[in-house]
Amino acid sequence: MVINSPARLFSALLVLLCVSGVRADVPFDLLAATPPGSWQRQESVSTDSDGRQVLAVIETALLREERRNGVDYVWVQTEVQPYRLTAAGGREPDGDRTVMQTLLERRVLAAGTFGGLDNLRRFGSEVIYQVGEATPTRVVGAGQIAATIASLSGANTTPVLTPLGSEAVTTTAGRFDTRRLGSQFSSKGQLLGQSLSVDVQGTVWLSPAVPFGFVKSTSTELTNGIASSTRAELVAYGTAGAVSKISGTPTQLEIPAELRGLFGGLQSWLGG
Repeated sequence: MVINSPARLFSALLVLLCVSGVRADVPFDLLAATPPGSWQRQESVSTDSDGRQVLAVIETALLREERRNGVDYVWVQTEVQPYRLTAAGGREPDGDRTVMQTLLERRVLAAGTFGGLDNLRRFGSEVIYQVGEATPTRVVGAGQIAATIASLSGANTTPVLTPLGSEAVTTTAGRFDTRRLGSQFSSKGQLLGQSLSVDVQGTVWLSPAVPFGFVKSTSTELTNGIASSTRAELVAYGTAGAVSKISGTPTQLEIPAELRGLFGGLQSWLGG
C-alpha cells in the first residue's frame, strides 16, 4: 500500500484506529498498563468471500510521551506486515511492511468515549509513515485532514460497543481476565466520488493487564456488499524495549494540486 495522498492517509488512519486497540466506550484506561517502551503484537487473519486468507502481523508500541503547549501527548507506533497463507500452512510476505507513528493526545487513550470527528481531529496531530524501504513522510494536521474527508464523504467514524460481561480468554500470549464487548460499525458515504458502504459486526475482548488492552477479536464485514471475516489475537507483549521502526529522515507531504480546492486553508498546514 502506497500512501501518497490525504485520501489514502485517511484510510490508513482508520486502519490504525482499529489495529492499535483504540475503541469506543472502553470501560478502563487503555494506558494503565502501557508505559513508554511497552508494546504488543497481534496476528490478524482475514478471509474473503472466496475463502482466500491473508495474515497481518501487527505490532503496536508506545514509544514516548511528549508535552506540547500544555497538552500531554504520546507517540504510538503501528507496524503492519502482511503475509499470504499457503496451502501447506506456511506464510510468505505479501506486500511491503508499513510503519506509522502517530502523535495523539494522551487523554484519547484514557477512560471514556472514543469516536467521532472531534477525536479524529485530535488523533493525527502529527503522523510519520514509511512503506517498505521508501523515504518516510511526515504529515502535520493529518487528523484534521481525515476529519475533513470523513465529514465531506458522510462517513461514520464512531463504532458502538455493547458490554457482554467478563470472560477468561487464553491466547498464544497467555491467559487473561477480559471484558467482552459486542462491536457494531456501519458507514455509508462517498470518498472522492466512489461509494463506500461498510457494515461490521463483531466481538472484542479487552484486558487492563496488557498494553493497549487488546487481547482478541472476531468480526464479519460487509464492504460494498462483499462479505469477509477477520479474527485476531494477542501473541506477545512487553512493558519495555519498544524502539522506532522508521529509518531515514522524513520528508513533508504536500496536498496534491487536484485536492487543494477541497481542503482550502488546510493546505497551509502542509506547506502546499
